Amino acid sequence: MQRLKLTREFISSSLKENIPEYEEMLIYIEQHGGWISLPPKMAELVDRLKIHNYPELYRSEEIFIKMLFLAYMPAEQINELGTKFKLMSQDEQVCCAEELIQFMGESTDTILENLPDTPQKEQDVNKEFGELKPEEQAEFIKQTRISMSAFFAAFFNTIAIMVHGRKMTDLVPAAERGDDDAYCLAVQIDKRILSALPYFKERYEKAISGGEVGFLDKLHYRLTSPLLRSKIRYKTLWLTFAFLDEGGYLDGSLKHREILDICEDAGVGGYENRIEDVGYLSKRLREYREFQTINKRSRH
Repeated sequence: MQRLKLTREFISSSLKENIPEYEEMLIYIEQHGGWISLPPKMAELVDRLKIHNYPELYRSEEIFIKMLFLAYMPAEQINELGTKFKLMSQDEQVCCAEELIQFMGESTDTILENLPDTPQKEQDVNKEFGELKPEEQAEFIKQTRISMSAFFAAFFNTIAIMVHGRKMTDLVPAAERGDDDAYCLAVQIDKRILSALPYFKERYEKAISGGEVGFLDKLHYRLTSPLLRSKIRYKTLWLTFAFLDEGGYLDGSLKHREILDICEDAGVGGYENRIEDVGYLSKRLREYREFQTINKRSRH
């Protein structure tokens, strides 16, 4: 689908709904020394479903988006939707896209809420699974793998935006083109890529065998440095900019005062750390833009 300018009301509503959840996520990370690790149940799920290769989704924005769609609907439905989408007017396309995003968000919430977090729930799930026909079991496992792979990739993609101002789907391709800084930043977010992606494994082994002290020092710094070094509001502000950017609202169509109003309405930083100063916001927006410029250069 082509990039659309979503309605400002939808962007504001989405931020208002999602920012508190990301605030909680960041607080959890801060409480654990600034480190990010999947809860034991989630890590166990990666092993049980054998989806250790989910970082492959970082290698292409297009593949990442396709997997997100496949997590919520079969391929034939996606193709049908794509055909209908091309025949819609721009306003209809925007409405369709917003409904789809809302549906995907609600479906993700349902999946997470239904994950067995007690022995009894796990027993119930296993019982229901055992009552399925073999072909139904195979389809259930396949769809669960797709859904959870997309979830984990999306989770770390969001963390990368909040911490580095760049997506994993930006950092990983840049690293594979030889950008060692992007390599180190990506590994800091999701260490699993060191074993899941051939280039990352080969680059690390080459650095060791070649005695590349400079590269190894940079990598060691990222591997041993906590993710969070500044206030939470700074992180969720990056995320807000990303939402607005994807929605087409950082093209100059909004004044900085209007962006600040959106931030306040969404609760960026919470009540105690809410962003009230336009100058502060403008400075962070310039930094965000600088990251985007660097990112665009790294693609060429």
